[in-house]
Amino acid sequence: MPVEKIKAAAWGPLATPSLAVLIVAGSRNLAHFDAVLVGYRFATLFAAFGIVYRDAMWLQRPPTALYWSRGWR
Repeated sequence: MPVEKIKAAAWGPLATPSLAVLIVAGSRNLAHFDAVLVGYRFATLFAAFGIVYRDAMWLQRPPTALYWSRGWR
């Protein structure tokens, strides 16, 4: 497996629990969370993993990395 995929796959599991913690904190420890929305919650967590993975892969490409680093200067 290429190193780029390993690095990108490492970012997804970091972002997904972070989003889950924010969901729990935002709903006041799930006190204000509708049980009907549990499916949407898991779909959102899955989508967050996918988006973070694809962005991490995209940012590792040499042209994108160059534009990204110069854009922050």
